[in-house]
Amino acid sequence: MNRDVMDTFSWANENREEFWRLITKVLKIQFKERNENDNVIDISKGMESSIYYPKAKMNICDTLLQGSDDRCAIVYMRESEMRANEKQPPIHRISMRELRATVNRIAYALTHKLKSVVQVGSAVAIDMPMTWESVAIYLGIIKAGMMVVSIADSFASEAIEVRLRMADTKLIFTQDVIVHTAKDIPLYTRVLRANPPLCVVLPGKSASGEHQKEPALCVKLRDGDMSWSEFLRDTDETKAEAVYVSSMSRANLLYSSGTTGEPKGIPWHHSTFVKCLSDGYLHQDIRQGDTVAWPTNVGWMMGPWLISQLGLGATIALFVGSPVSIDFCRFVELCKVDHLGIIPSMVKSWMHTNATSHCDWSCIRRFSSTGEASNPTLYHWVMSQAHYSPVMEYVGGTEIAGGYLSGTMLQPQLLSSFSCPCFGLNVILLDMEDCQPIQGIGIGNEKSGDYFNVQDRSIVEGECVVIGPSIGLSVELLNRNHTDVYYTGMDQIQTGAGKITLRRHGDQLRVLPNGYYQHLGRVDDTMNLGGIKVSSVGLENVVMRHPLLSKEIAAVAYRQQDVDAEKLVICAVPKDTEATFSRIFEKRPLGLQIAPAKNVGVSRVIVSKVEDPNIANEQKLRLSVLYAINGKIVWNKPFKAVVDVLASASLPIRIQFVANQFDVDKIKKELQVLVTQGLNPLFHVHDLFVVQELPRTASGKIMRRILRNDYSVSQL
Repeated sequence: MNRDVMDTFSWANENREEFWRLITKVLKIQFKERNENDNVIDISKGMESSIYYPKAKMNICDTLLQGSDDRCAIVYMRESEMRANEKQPPIHRISMRELRATVNRIAYALTHKLKSVVQVGSAVAIDMPMTWESVAIYLGIIKAGMMVVSIADSFASEAIEVRLRMADTKLIFTQDVIVHTAKDIPLYTRVLRANPPLCVVLPGKSASGEHQKEPALCVKLRDGDMSWSEFLRDTDETKAEAVYVSSMSRANLLYSSGTTGEPKGIPWHHSTFVKCLSDGYLHQDIRQGDTVAWPTNVGWMMGPWLISQLGLGATIALFVGSPVSIDFCRFVELCKVDHLGIIPSMVKSWMHTNATSHCDWSCIRRFSSTGEASNPTLYHWVMSQAHYSPVMEYVGGTEIAGGYLSGTMLQPQLLSSFSCPCFGLNVILLDMEDCQPIQGIGIGNEKSGDYFNVQDRSIVEGECVVIGPSIGLSVELLNRNHTDVYYTGMDQIQTGAGKITLRRHGDQLRVLPNGYYQHLGRVDDTMNLGGIKVSSVGLENVVMRHPLLSKEIAAVAYRQQDVDAEKLVICAVPKDTEATFSRIFEKRPLGLQIAPAKNVGVSRVIVSKVEDPNIANEQKLRLSVLYAINGKIVWNKPFKAVVDVLASASLPIRIQFVANQFDVDKIKKELQVLVTQGLNPLFHVHDLFVVQELPRTASGKIMRRILRNDYSVSQL
């Protein structure tokens, strides 16, 4: 590790107040009212009730929209336009002056035109792709002193409705359709099925409005809803003023997975964005004039994070289309992207289709990876496409507003590893068995105790917990008790700032002998599917609707190796649809010859002599784990009893297989439809694992761990 970086981190770790005071000055965070002598972080009411910039009045848009009028704020390209103009595809640029003007018009319309619908503090949703308009809408809502409700454009109507209701949403911005090269995907009609409030609808096919003054919508609007052009009509950008609020006023409501099925509503305050800027500046090395591309959406944390980088003087690059296409790779070259956000599944698609073969990616100075478990083989390949520019790993969460582990450009970067915790906070590991801090894990000033000792050590694994205080750490949840979720039952440790209560996070980490970290997944009942965190319970509640499955259902995340992306496996006990299969054995069979049929979950086996018509003295063997996986019969040790009977019994004998007979492949497809319609079409059902019963354990977490292990064995 670079000693200078570690020495600086140690100072920042021991002097949180001074660190955040310095970073506030370096980042030029703007305030309407603030006494510079006031503390940056007030923990007088406890770590769980931290106040960032107490007594300050601000609107974060003042910080994010800084810069000269003529600097490029947003550059974007459309996949549909690239296909139509392959030789000279249009590159659209939005100056800071244009962005500020549109933000002001949106803020004016909200505070004047729709003042009977929304007021300061109202919840206003966005459910649309990551276009330049969605960026302007996001900033316009915040500038008007209202709260953005972030909803991903991939969510099904039911999931949209839950989020709108939880936030008491008064207004929603959406699009008529999502334009794809194959076909247009209706979005407005999906939103309507969610029983939304007033909708402002933008045109998807020409959302920039450059080809027509008033682009036509592809749908007929519901009575009372309005088009984008109608919303902006008669708005005056010069009369819009930022609404200044407390630094702890809500600016954005994002949703993360919840262990009870309902998503957690995590408010971001105006002060929260300082964490995004700090991580971009110190860890991602985003500089003034850089062009940053990160395929995402305002419905996910990285959408607001990307928008925040405007405050560092960066240009954000948006691609309206599929990020796994050849056109996206051309977009990176044509827009001269300096910083590219990636996930392994995206890189895998590029590699398999040779999408970068005719692209010059010498413009890329570094990659950043978050959202999925990274894969060193894939990332070595993607580095080779950009003259071996490094991949900066980045892991955190919505409730942190950024990362807790990353790296710096001043340290050697090891593929699929993190070189240091993020500045402004720290982490330690808890033993997975007794939940006690593992000594010698963590980085900081050795005076604080053994938790921060970085001596040579063997590989250690444990549960990650966060050591605050830090700007960005959430202090409230919309629909849960924040203290219970993150702090109740956690120990305290002694630091330079006094006794600090550890903060629960739920990730499992490995620490290598050189002090670098590796991410091993979750230790709780959530999983990461395609970069999206979702609760097991939420998935189970949707899958449980299948008529042939009982209520005994468990959704587990499966990875064959640590570097693989998590896959969704549904473990289920079928309803009683028993059928009996009989075979008479005159010779002693071997192994798989005993299997009765494909795709059959055998619940029990009855062995009897053939000459006994009443099946007297039968031997009943209950098989707790006997599955059919993709047509391959897999069994555990109880099956050995059947083999033993065949080896010792006087032949001939009859074996009856009593089974739940149903088509696993067909049901798996039907489960995919349920997940697509009830949650998100991006959640792919990898497999259906038929079990006789779910393990009886002290917690759902332990039960799913056992099932995950059983499934892993079945795949050998």
